[in-house]
Amino acid sequence: MLIEKPTVTPPGVELTDFEGGKYACIRKTITEKSQYGEAWEELLAQVVEQQFETDDRPCFELYHSYDVETHVADISICTAIKA
Repeated sequence: MLIEKPTVTPPGVELTDFEGGKYACIRKTITEKSQYGEAWEELLAQVVEQQFETDDRPCFELYHSYDVETHVADISICTAIKA
């Protein structure tokens, strides 16, 4: 999530600057928690397959929607790549 500073975050939430740049992303519908790890593994496998090189900028999940009752999430998973 992109927010304006200064912002107080709850325990377990990290606040960092977003530098922008090139990212490799996939969009997934997540219906159970175990699918988050699987989606990250799929993205990283595609990055390796395409011979992209990751860098040390933050990776992130962008939530397009999240249903608090069913816990179904429409997300983009993104990892920074070198240009």
